[in-house]
Amino acid sequence: MEDVGSFGERLKYAISIRDLTQSDLAEELDLSQSTVSDYVRGEKHPRQDKLKRLSQVLDVEPKWLFLGEGQKPYPDMSKLRSEYQDETGWQFRKAPIDGGRDYGNANLFSFDPDIDTVVRETAQNAKDQALSDVLDRDSDKPVRLVYKLITLREDALETFLDALNWEDLKPHYEAIVRAENNQKTLQRIKQGFKRFQKRIEEKKEIRLLRIDDYNTTGLTGEEHGEGHFTALCRNNLDSHKGSGTSRGGTYGLGKASLWLCSDISIVLFNSEPYTAGSDGRRVFGRSEMTWHEVRQNGEADSYAGPGWFGKLVSREDEEGRSQELAESYWDNPAITEDLSLERQDGAPGSSILIVGFENPASDGEETMSAIADEIEEKAAEHFWPAIEENDLEVEVEVYENDRRIRGSEVQPENHVPNYVDAYRAFINGETGDDLTVERDEGRPVAARTVELEIPGRDVPPDDPDIPTESVTHEALLLVRSERESEGKNYVSFFRGARMIVKEDGPLTLGVGSDPFSAVVVCGEAVGDTPSAKAAELFLQTCEPPSHDDWCRRPLTQATKDLYEPGAGRRLKEFLVDRVRSEIRELVRPLPEDFEDGPDDLKRLLRLDVPSSTPARPTLSQPRGKVNDNGVWEVEVPVKSVSQSAWRITPAVTVVGETGRGARLDISSMKSIDNCEVKGKDIFIPRGNRRAKFEITTVKPPIPAGESTINVSLKETNKQ
Repeated sequence: MEDVGSFGERLKYAISIRDLTQSDLAEELDLSQSTVSDYVRGEKHPRQDKLKRLSQVLDVEPKWLFLGEGQKPYPDMSKLRSEYQDETGWQFRKAPIDGGRDYGNANLFSFDPDIDTVVRETAQNAKDQALSDVLDRDSDKPVRLVYKLITLREDALETFLDALNWEDLKPHYEAIVRAENNQKTLQRIKQGFKRFQKRIEEKKEIRLLRIDDYNTTGLTGEEHGEGHFTALCRNNLDSHKGSGTSRGGTYGLGKASLWLCSDISIVLFNSEPYTAGSDGRRVFGRSEMTWHEVRQNGEADSYAGPGWFGKLVSREDEEGRSQELAESYWDNPAITEDLSLERQDGAPGSSILIVGFENPASDGEETMSAIADEIEEKAAEHFWPAIEENDLEVEVEVYENDRRIRGSEVQPENHVPNYVDAYRAFINGETGDDLTVERDEGRPVAARTVELEIPGRDVPPDDPDIPTESVTHEALLLVRSERESEGKNYVSFFRGARMIVKEDGPLTLGVGSDPFSAVVVCGEAVGDTPSAKAAELFLQTCEPPSHDDWCRRPLTQATKDLYEPGAGRRLKEFLVDRVRSEIRELVRPLPEDFEDGPDDLKRLLRLDVPSSTPARPTLSQPRGKVNDNGVWEVEVPVKSVSQSAWRITPAVTVVGETGRGARLDISSMKSIDNCEVKGKDIFIPRGNRRAKFEITTVKPPIPAGESTINVSLKETNKQ
């Protein structure tokens, strides 16, 4: 069972196991449903009398609900397990009556099946559904992405296969194995099923890859029709992404990479959608098969191919005929536990489970630790800008059953230190117009602007702020001087989605040229001016389904359809002629006269750097308890901004009857990790992404066991 940390998360958990809704609870407490929803999200805190009434209605210990201490309530797992075993199963689409046969989903061959693709697609899609972006609200919570490589054995394996209804599934795979057709998808499923069965029979194990995202919208929407749920779980070529220019992708093809990494083409989902009043989690699954014919008891049934896992319900079609369909199975912690789909906390988002996971690009079997290393490397390579901007956190873990073998947070500076250092130099104001400027730490970094001419549009964009006529966008070029050329002379490009779109190199810029690393920042990653938005939309349109290039020869069909002629030529001028020319000027051995450079850089710093407040340290989830002396002891984790040293001043307030806070003095503080206590302040040295300290308060005016406190950062000052 997941650890339930905050009051809001404990409240949400208690509501779910008591088989209530937020509406039910609101009625019992004589409150509005929106108020209860605010409690669950942690946006409001109830008065003391409401807290006591809550514990009574939910039949939980007050101490557990208030403080997270004491006996945690548990649902009747035996009852819930019996319920899902009776109600869930697989539904396969019947073959059409015209006899047509579909031998595979062509989307499965739009990508190279490898770890690189899986990481790019899953991280990009999670970022595109960030709550802060989709709901257009400020949030200091980045998207958190956790890749879990799991090996199931013994009882855990048996429980998983039973929950999956494996014995009901096997006849469908055995039918495909018997088929004589040599079609590509069918052969892939044949061989994958044989590997899957062999691993079970010989090694008594299966492999899973689970991808959990948090602080995203989750799979919202109804069972059928439009929505994030149907886009991922039911439909093909459906991304259901908004029209925002900084989205990473628009094709809806990337999800195919999930099924490509499953030996048996099965992917399961457990999602906690962010919907007002939503209490639950939905479990669903999909199998990508081809046409097949199952023979049982002397009869043959033909199936079109795909199958879905969920709660089996009877529905009538438009002509009044009844049919059995698989739909989402809601709010049953037993099935999520048995299918290894439990989520860590109450934050909205989705968990994706690839069943029978294998790296299809590997010649032989890789260890789970080796795959974990590759996932970590690819996440850093492709998403270091997003991680640096605190838009994304990535962790990679390895499990055997429910035992954690290893785990780590992705640190981009360990994988792409040259790019990261160049970017930090610019953020910290340590760049010059050439490579002669010295820095306190790190190699010299130069900053220049490079013009991208955007062709006019034949079709007006949805955003009225984006011009239809031809405009010029000033991209940012950062060039870092290197000591040696091995592994250098590459250029990395990204736009507002903060995913690396392309990397050029190694470039040869002339005999005697100094080695370098370069970063080109484009579109909305530079600013939010109309020209930056126009560049963002243009570059997004120029990307292929894999979002790993800006295509100029040949152009994407969308570029041809939406823009005036000349798009390919303008891309070449930007990517090849202008970017390389600026780099060549910086790294060639002969000095040059840079008369206008400083003014250009000042203009870039004045106009193109976003004016929003820079990133500052933020609190993670404080955890506290009341000690024997009746005072609070609180561990306070902080996510810092590692590019700088910081002095922070914590503050504690007591939540009173009105929900407002009264200040509570701090009697002492103690350093735990990566920080120092200096009087009333905490000092976090540069280079630390995380820190932790402990606060001990004075005795509150009301008994601590009957109070609730909030910890905040009163001041955060860069040192």
